[in-house]
Amino acid sequence: RSLYDRIVHNEIKIKDDLVDTAGTKAAAEAAQRGNMLMNALWSIVGGYKQAESHEPTDDAIKLTLDNLHDRAKGATYFAASDPDTVRPMLELIWAPLLGCFSLLFDEYSDPRLLDICLAGFEAATCLSALLAVGNLRDVFVNSLCNFTHLHSPATMKPKNGLAFKTLINVALQVGNHLDERWLEVLRCISRWELLQQIASGMPTDAVLFAGAAAAADKGKAGAALKDQFKRLSGATAAGAPAASGDIGGVPAAGGAKSMDTMAMSEASIKRAHIGAGGKEEELQVPADIINSVDTAQLNKVYMSSSQLDSDAIVAFVKSLAAISLDELRDPRAPRVFSLTKIVEISHFNMSRIRLVWSRIWAVLSQYFIAVSCHSNLSVAMYAVDSLRQLAMKFLERDELANYTFQNDFLRPFVVVMRQSQAVEIRELIIRCVSQMVLARVNNVKSGWKSMFMVFTTAAGDPDPTIVRLAFDTIEKIVREHFSHITETETTTFTDCVNCLIAFTNNPHSMTVALNAIAFLRFCASKLAEGAIGDLPEAVPAVGTERLGPTRVVSTKLLVLHVAMHSWSLAERPLCSICFSGQ
Repeated sequence: RSLYDRIVHNEIKIKDDLVDTAGTKAAAEAAQRGNMLMNALWSIVGGYKQAESHEPTDDAIKLTLDNLHDRAKGATYFAASDPDTVRPMLELIWAPLLGCFSLLFDEYSDPRLLDICLAGFEAATCLSALLAVGNLRDVFVNSLCNFTHLHSPATMKPKNGLAFKTLINVALQVGNHLDERWLEVLRCISRWELLQQIASGMPTDAVLFAGAAAAADKGKAGAALKDQFKRLSGATAAGAPAASGDIGGVPAAGGAKSMDTMAMSEASIKRAHIGAGGKEEELQVPADIINSVDTAQLNKVYMSSSQLDSDAIVAFVKSLAAISLDELRDPRAPRVFSLTKIVEISHFNMSRIRLVWSRIWAVLSQYFIAVSCHSNLSVAMYAVDSLRQLAMKFLERDELANYTFQNDFLRPFVVVMRQSQAVEIRELIIRCVSQMVLARVNNVKSGWKSMFMVFTTAAGDPDPTIVRLAFDTIEKIVREHFSHITETETTTFTDCVNCLIAFTNNPHSMTVALNAIAFLRFCASKLAEGAIGDLPEAVPAVGTERLGPTRVVSTKLLVLHVAMHSWSLAERPLCSICFSGQ
């Protein structure tokens, strides 16, 4: 008890603490005496009382730093390789780092200081991404995106261009760990490219895709466009969120739009895609700052997508598709920058293993279906042509047995053929599919199913031109490439028969219907000859003779005769011609 009382009344202190306490007390007393003197002087002259300062003095700070340096001399440092060791330290110091870097970046323009701040941002962002600290990674990435000032181009300074370069470096270094933050990075790249396009004086995508067919004369089109810019200089271009299955909240519809209804002013385009608002002066972009980043640096982000891992590339594609849909939301001011980048990254990543590519295409197929049904006909045709380019590239690769990647790849053509209300789009799809099947007929395997589904849909099209165009391709396939249909699967032959049956029921052309029946007879003869793949022989029972493939052929012939008989019930006066000579 006596020992405890002695410690309570006279606590144990080490020498450094005694020195620090004595120095601190002396400094505090001196500061207090100085404050009392100043307060007395202010009271005499009638001034205000000086506010009391609770900040440490310079001597106290110097004494503390010397003490820390002395302790650090004898410390032992270890190189940490375990993320669990570094993560708690980062979670402790991230807030001071963010506050320090942000304050210095906002307040100062000294190049050396800005380089240090951006290097700190880059290191903190990369470290938080590598350590899988998602919330900290998101904070630093969002801060870098805000420092680019792409949301307010008129206020951009050279340091904002440096912040954009730092953002690109982060994307190139830790792209495998950005996940959903790819959305912010790609949005900044898209906005930067738009500003470069505007600063260069080149026509924007909104002008190129605004229905140029409405003005065939280039001179008249340019004059009409300038007048339209003057009339719409103050218009607002922000569109409402897109409804499900539509782009820009406008139901898919065909037909070319006139220049008067599609063109937009440059200011409206900026407000639509950059989010800037206000007067024209507030939308001016400093050309020297925008051109400080080369286009090759922007393209490097997309070219390096082939080096991302399987999960990162899927996140990258999802973000890029979302940015592209946002660019295409307003049919009066569409942008195809991200659409062209989707085609490019698809080419770069087409050599990935099939399981990873199927995950990528699951995202891109829905994207191409939505864009191919865009209310702007020029954009929809551009999307279909882009899909054709990818399909031609994909069909160059041989498909392994029992795989259906070709069928999955070509399925968007089927969906768009059924959903699009534009005659021009449906005709373009027929031409694209015809070109693909005739150019890559040796490599088509499971893709036959989707192709025949496209032609089957075309057989019931209300436009007779599309029916005739589709049947011409079917006629060439059956006459010249029938062996390729039957060498893959017997179900492919069934799809071909169903397609021909659909043409026999077309409401436009009796000639097409009769020719389709003639091709059905041709298919029946091939079945009778045993030319439809490898027909399996029936396994004989014990004590019975072995059965040949005749019964299998008879079963398939029965299917053909039933199909032809169902067509004859349609009360067509010339249907008896097809049964002559049976």
